[in-house]
Amino acid sequence: MKEFIETKFKFNPVFLFVFAEDAPQKSTDPDIADEFKTYYNNRLIRKARPNLVYAQFAVTAPLPKGKGKVVEFRGFHELDTDASARKLVEGETPTAQKLKMYTIFAEIEQYGGYIPLTDVVETTAIDNTVNAAIDVLSTQAYVVLDKLIRNAIVSDDEIHECYANGVEADAELTVEGHKITVADIRTIVNILKRNNAPRINGAYPLILHTDVATDLTADEEYKALYRYLKPEKLANGYVGDIAGARIYETTNALITKNSNGVAVYHCTLIGEGSYGSVKLEGNALRTIIKQLGSSGSSDPLDQRGSAGWKASAANKVLIPKYIVDFCCTSGFNGVDDAEAVI
Repeated sequence: MKEFIETKFKFNPVFLFVFAEDAPQKSTDPDIADEFKTYYNNRLIRKARPNLVYAQFAVTAPLPKGKGKVVEFRGFHELDTDASARKLVEGETPTAQKLKMYTIFAEIEQYGGYIPLTDVVETTAIDNTVNAAIDVLSTQAYVVLDKLIRNAIVSDDEIHECYANGVEADAELTVEGHKITVADIRTIVNILKRNNAPRINGAYPLILHTDVATDLTADEEYKALYRYLKPEKLANGYVGDIAGARIYETTNALITKNSNGVAVYHCTLIGEGSYGSVKLEGNALRTIIKQLGSSGSSDPLDQRGSAGWKASAANKVLIPKYIVDFCCTSGFNGVDDAEAVI
């Protein structure tokens, strides 16, 4: 079990300073008209954004341009809360306090993929084949970028890690004995409450795998809480607000496997300002469309074009005590989806 390391600063997004430029850059083939470059780029971002579960709760930073490969997140340390030290003496000016800044760095790395195209890509009309390719590529892009954020969170050694039913290690987890319950959610929410973690829109987001969310809806206490919830609400993916947690389900949540061959599901409870990520605008996420013949002599008969995406990513935990990695099992025991390395 990870030791929880108490940090003595509070990261407040209001006091975030990112010393970088946010300048959009077009990177599609120069022979394609500008309006279609914009169309393809917007299509990729629009298709990807709604499914970025982890990204929507991050403190975002613009991608630096011409200033290296490092993004800086800057915040201020908390002031002491010793009540006796704040007592004022009549007629005396108290000792001034110092505002102390800290900096957290995240290194930018690039990711991407492409599909070769043999159909004609016209510069004067939107081609259906390119649309289909961008749609498929956007699915790949959002899954990859979402996983990168998820991995940065879950692999951080300083976040609070705990297990279902109060066990001390993932090796103790069993399929039937350690499914998530409403009682578990109360326990992990209380961890963030005790750390004074600020909420996001009135609640702590709790990201669950859909297997775990399905188990939760079978919990007797959950059924009592949501006895009158209309079925179509569940069908639309709403799991519920429980004990201060607002629950989101995704197939992109991390699954690992313990020494007994049991799938271990990582559920993430988040406080505001707990982690940061590069924005998915401008340079950070873009399409690259290559026309037939754009490769010059390497494509002498103008037979090959391509559609692809490229993204720059940098993700970092900013306040470990504002995150809980809760590990449980599921009746679905999705060991085939387990990832050995994160």
